[in-house]
Amino acid sequence: MNEMINEICSAIMLICFGASWPFNIIKLWKARSTKSVSLPFYLLIWSGYLIGLIGRICAGKVLGAQNWAFWVYVLDLLMLTVALVVYFRNYMLEKKEK
Repeated sequence: MNEMINEICSAIMLICFGASWPFNIIKLWKARSTKSVSLPFYLLIWSGYLIGLIGRICAGKVLGAQNWAFWVYVLDLLMLTVALVVYFRNYMLEKKEK
């Protein structure tokens, strides 16, 4: 029972963090600028998601009923990767303007 509660809490925490990424991606896309973005901050968060995902894999928590958090890690990592792609798009747009 404790393991299931742990999984649910992990998934909810990741969902709360992940819920912000679509808004961030839209804001970045419209802004066409990197001025309000910290690349080191994004890379640190991306690394954290990746390490969390690797931890889930090493713990064998990928298959079965207790894989909720694993898939939320995957989704969050993908959304942050999209945000990074948009960041570099904006960087290139800024570079062209100069």
